[in-house]
Amino acid sequence: MALIGDDPGRNVYDGDRHQAHDLQRRRRGDGLEPRHGNRGAGDAASGAGGDTDAEVVRQGSDRHREVNQHSTAASAPERGPIETRFRAALRAHQAGEVARAASLYAAALEADPAHPGALYYSGMLALSSGDATLAVQRLRAVLASGNDAPQLRYNLGVALLAIAREDDALSEFLRVPASASVYAEAQHNIGRIRLGRGDARAAREALRTALALRPDFAEAWNSLGQLEERSGKLDEALAAFEKAHKLDGQLFIAARNRGAILSRLGHHAEAVDALRTLAKSAGDAATWRELGAALQESEEVDAAVESYRKAGALGLDATLIEADLASAELARGDASAALIHLDALDARDALDPGARFRCAIALPVVYRDAQELLAWRRRFESRLAALERDPPRLIDPMREVGETPFLLTYQGGDDKALMEALARTYRAACPELAWTAKHVESWREPRARIRIGFVSQFFFDHSVGRTMAGLIEGLPRGRFEVEVFAIAPVNVDALQARIAAAGRWEQLPTDLWDARERIAERRCDILFYADLGMEPMSYFLAHARLAPVQLTSWGHPVTSGVPTIDAFLSHALLESDVAQEQYSETLLCASRGALYPGFERRQPATLTRRELGLPDAKRLYICAQSLFKLDPRFDATLCAIVERDPDALLLLFEARQRTVTARVKERLARCNRVAAERIRFLPRCSIDRYLQYVRACDVALDTWPVGGGVSTHDALAAGTPVVTLPGGALRGRFAQGALRLLGLDECIAQSAEDYVERAVSIAGDADRRRALSLRIDERAPALFGDKIAIDAIAELLEHCCQRVRN
Repeated sequence: MALIGDDPGRNVYDGDRHQAHDLQRRRRGDGLEPRHGNRGAGDAASGAGGDTDAEVVRQGSDRHREVNQHSTAASAPERGPIETRFRAALRAHQAGEVARAASLYAAALEADPAHPGALYYSGMLALSSGDATLAVQRLRAVLASGNDAPQLRYNLGVALLAIAREDDALSEFLRVPASASVYAEAQHNIGRIRLGRGDARAAREALRTALALRPDFAEAWNSLGQLEERSGKLDEALAAFEKAHKLDGQLFIAARNRGAILSRLGHHAEAVDALRTLAKSAGDAATWRELGAALQESEEVDAAVESYRKAGALGLDATLIEADLASAELARGDASAALIHLDALDARDALDPGARFRCAIALPVVYRDAQELLAWRRRFESRLAALERDPPRLIDPMREVGETPFLLTYQGGDDKALMEALARTYRAACPELAWTAKHVESWREPRARIRIGFVSQFFFDHSVGRTMAGLIEGLPRGRFEVEVFAIAPVNVDALQARIAAAGRWEQLPTDLWDARERIAERRCDILFYADLGMEPMSYFLAHARLAPVQLTSWGHPVTSGVPTIDAFLSHALLESDVAQEQYSETLLCASRGALYPGFERRQPATLTRRELGLPDAKRLYICAQSLFKLDPRFDATLCAIVERDPDALLLLFEARQRTVTARVKERLARCNRVAAERIRFLPRCSIDRYLQYVRACDVALDTWPVGGGVSTHDALAAGTPVVTLPGGALRGRFAQGALRLLGLDECIAQSAEDYVERAVSIAGDADRRRALSLRIDERAPALFGDKIAIDAIAELLEHCCQRVRN
């Protein structure tokens, strides 16, 4: 998680890795400045023909002579001394003597304020020296003299862009004729402006025109790569960045963009290698920072910290460095170190709006103990309250913030009030989020077949994809027309192919507003967000009214707090009697069928314990959850099981970050050092190997207060009994629901002590375990491949449309 985004080399979140390379930041030396079309006064003055700088001066001089011919002899300026000064200024300009050239141009203009050459070249000198306002004044003066050379129009456009007058700049670029030698450059800048305004179609047309004229135009290839990235076409973006870098090895921004895209596509090792090579050759702060981000993505957090510090030593803004270091410390589970950096950021007066949000919602992956967890929750509450009292203005939350408080869910508290406050604050900070699609305003009733759109980034072999695939494939096509909106990056695998084939598949652009328009164009009757809160794009999309009925569900099992989400789809076996109080949405519960409709039972080839490297003589307990789900309050329960059973070996899985694993090990050792010695951490592995580990164990342990859904189904698919202690909210009740469907209430504990007793009792009784496994296998159809739940959900969806129509 990057906390600060307004910089030349790295953006906020994977939603748009290069927001810092956008038009608003072109003056920061990021390699995307509009080209001037010439390499300096020397080239232009050396006699180049056509619409070069010399042509600008020639046209201006002709006009100047024409004016002077109508002047009286007494008022005519002395041409000889003026031309001498101008030529001397031009020679100094060519030689790079900027101060002397500026002084001589000024002397020439003092003698003749309308001298076209002095006006033009002093304007170009001002532009290259960073005084774009003066450049605009001088170039406009040349234009006012009657000169209409394409090069003048082009360079005036460049100067106008430099002072953020995009409309005027665009007007000048559009006036450059197709016959001009700078037409390709003009089209490139038109494309950049169109891209910055979200007009992807016009941007693509302009960039393609530029590249048709100049196939070797490296900067245009780089811009095309950014366009493809914002359109969600990451493979095409990568190809464009590679083309740009191949054409111009010194265009470091293209190489940096290539590295960032490789990281987004999951090619972490290749991204790190590319960016490390670039950092050593380019040596700029932005590249070292991008390398840090890639290293962090590839789980090399210690090396990432070194890269961030290197970027700081090279002059990167201290605020950005504090943010990156906070991000890295959070990722590696060092909450105390992260807090130092976050407090330093809080003390700064000039935090940009996005940074204020990111600092407020920042949370660590794991906690040292329960007290630290509660302290971070209080911090979240207080920072969010401060934001709500004085919400800073956001223009594009996806780019400026690009985060969700995903980890808040796993603190185990009631999040409804916090999620509602967060939604209110975002809508106050960015009123544009609360947009309504045109077809919704005039909607009266659904079409003959209800058009339902499913939205997620995780429609592949992921817990969300696995739990949603059956519903997407199984909705009756005589009653429903299915659309699938995939948020980039898209992982391509067998499950993704199945989901893509189940309906009309569309990969959304990475730009929030473009993605919103794309969904609205499909005029859905129902929009189903599979996992609101898992990632930022779907969360920010959900604030708009893109369909008459909008709902979310179990993919991220907590209320969204977003007022434009009408319903939360769940199951009667998963909710308590007072569950509606935990949701901002209307709670819809399927009353029959499986928890996950059509969920596929996976049963890979069985391996022996010896083949898996596990001891035959031990009783094996497995807790197959990500370590961020291990609440510190659950540690004592795990240690008590190992302590009670002298033959126990408890298996956990390592985290992506080795430092997170180390901190959980330290925490368990503090809880019970003797018991912790009989806890083994398994390496991360394929899904099939993970299932083989689960099958080889005697008992699977569900976590509390936040439990597992897919992991519970996987354990039961393997025939391994699961012990659970249900919580008070959906996120802690999946295992209870599954066990009740199978009639295995004896595996459901009533307290932490009862949990320990049931786990040890089942693990220690081989006959009982075999009986439980047989019952699981006999009743498995209630959990796996069940179609009844699909019919129940279809009826609920139709009922939602009926209610809105009425």
